Amino acid sequence: MLTGTLDNPQTRQDVVQMVRADSRVRQIYDEIQIVTKAEKEQHREAAKKKNEPKKEGVEQTVDDFWIETKISAQLVSTRGVNSVNYRWRSVRNTVHIIGRARSQEELNMVLGIIRATEDVSLVKDFVEIKPPWKS
Repeated sequence: MLTGTLDNPQTRQDVVQMVRADSRVRQIYDEIQIVTKAEKEQHREAAKKKNEPKKEGVEQTVDDFWIETKISAQLVSTRGVNSVNYRWRSVRNTVHIIGRARSQEELNMVLGIIRATEDVSLVKDFVEIKPPWKS
């Protein structure tokens, strides 16, 4: 899964091409967001006019890290969730999750926890349901 922000669509294409060239990669989920320099400046100007600081740069990165930390703590401590089967990343308050759920119930629990996490605005999931192997 590719996540993050870039300000150049060509760079995004170059990154995806590099990943595709790696024979070990079986599936690519391209969730890279394009945020142009002009859009960044518009956000800053709009925030100034509203007197509401728009989180960008380091502040946004800290917010995303804090969201990821809260999700981690909740999933690790939730009975019935095998948190090692999942990877998640927050980018601008959107959580991207990939992994394998053991059941639909487990997946529902995981997504519910993430959606209920403070400051999460959107959840994009790329989770497969694969029951545990039984002999």
